[in-house]
Amino acid sequence: MNIKEALLHEHSKKQAEFIGRYVIKSETAFKSLTEIYFGIDQKLAQRAAWVLSNAVSEKPEIIFPYLKKLISHLHRSDLHDAVIRNGTKILETITIPEKHIGISVDLCFKLLSDPAGSIAVKCYALTTLNNITQKEPGLRHELKLVIDSQLPFATAAFLSRAKRTLKMLNKIRE
Repeated sequence: MNIKEALLHEHSKKQAEFIGRYVIKSETAFKSLTEIYFGIDQKLAQRAAWVLSNAVSEKPEIIFPYLKKLISHLHRSDLHDAVIRNGTKILETITIPEKHIGISVDLCFKLLSDPAGSIAVKCYALTTLNNITQKEPGLRHELKLVIDSQLPFATAAFLSRAKRTLKMLNKIRE
């Protein structure tokens, strides 16, 4: 299967899931998908992002060889929201290896604090940070401060996620 052609052929949930199932069976196909995701064509990158998120949901370990590049990529300011949203969704769903925790924390706090950021991205960043505090409880206080600073402006979706996160953070013992 030509991944680029498949992405351009149809933009639907069914197609994204079909391509996602295909790429998790082939390292070459997955590599091709990541090249499109990291590429400059924004339309293709958006479509690849959805497929990448689906693939990682099915087989989380498949992203680990590309994780550092993914996190660095998400630091860019010129990305379409779909690329950032699906990238942070990936971070939310995996257990981030120790060697990538620092850069992941930096990214997630940056995204969480961005006043122009989408609610979905903020929610995924929030959950990713909460997951990291399970291993790094020292981050708990800083995360609580950032959540508290966001609450006055929070949407219902963010407020719900924030309350759940605060409840979990309060259960962690340092």
